[in-house]
Amino acid sequence: MMSRISQSVKMSFFPLIASLLFFIGGVVTAVFSDDFFSAAPYNGSAGAVELLKNNAIACLFLTAGFFTFGLTSIFYLFSNGFILSGSIIESLHNGVPFYQIILLLIPHGIFEVPALLLSGVIGFKSVELVIRLCFSKQKKIMITMFKHMGIMVLCIICLLIAAAIVEAYITPIFK
Repeated sequence: MMSRISQSVKMSFFPLIASLLFFIGGVVTAVFSDDFFSAAPYNGSAGAVELLKNNAIACLFLTAGFFTFGLTSIFYLFSNGFILSGSIIESLHNGVPFYQIILLLIPHGIFEVPALLLSGVIGFKSVELVIRLCFSKQKKIMITMFKHMGIMVLCIICLLIAAAIVEAYITPIFK
């Protein structure tokens, strides 16, 4: 199974780079932005199911880029990077120690951010599909691509479940 996941990620190299660049673009823009954020304090009251639902909706918006040739993926990846970075900056301005911010973000973020990036990859797949259909002589492009997208969806689901469990039950420990 790990080799199939690895192969799916390798086959999605350019969409993955695009996802990463738009997410990082949002992070960098927030760092240099003069806008102020109202970072809602983490209250730890959301359960794992509610967190899973919210993150799944975010991933669905990112994957919807498949139907808009990546436009919604660009918007949501950039926005998520911007909001994440802006929230960290605002928390620092409000006196929250950096180590506490890290402890509140890293445990579930190591699952949630890759799920968002992989969702963005799926959002960019339609552009890749059109390019491959135009320039490749391979006959089973669509079948292969949709098989790899299915593997990525399974990975996203596993990552989202892990992120929700960690955010609901482990993150509150560091509050």
